[in-house]
Amino acid sequence: YDISGKNITVYGTTFKKAFQNFWKHQAFEIIKLAENITKNTTYKPIFKVKLLLAVWGNCNPKLNTISLNQKLLFFRKEVIEYVIYHELAHYTYQNHQKDFWDLVGKYCPDYKTLKKELKNW
Repeated sequence: YDISGKNITVYGTTFKKAFQNFWKHQAFEIIKLAENITKNTTYKPIFKVKLLLAVWGNCNPKLNTISLNQKLLFFRKEVIEYVIYHELAHYTYQNHQKDFWDLVGKYCPDYKTLKKELKNW
């Protein structure tokens, strides 16, 4: 398949398969973004993109994993980055107290606006 501009052209495959491949590619782009954010940090979690029912992201420092909701595929890069920074902050603070939000704000100063964008979806 070929994705150029706003058109999707499917060659030798079903539309369903091309659609699945497109979204898989988008999920890999989110993982690459997350890995790029953590490239210069001491944290090297394993990132996963999957359907999460009640949250945008989930951090498990004991297993060294961060899961990102596949619904983030519908959001712009800045929103996805906010969720990544949010989950990374849980490596330092396992709560949502002031220190946690100060840390998120250090790397994502407009997190309040981005957080609202997620709530309004």
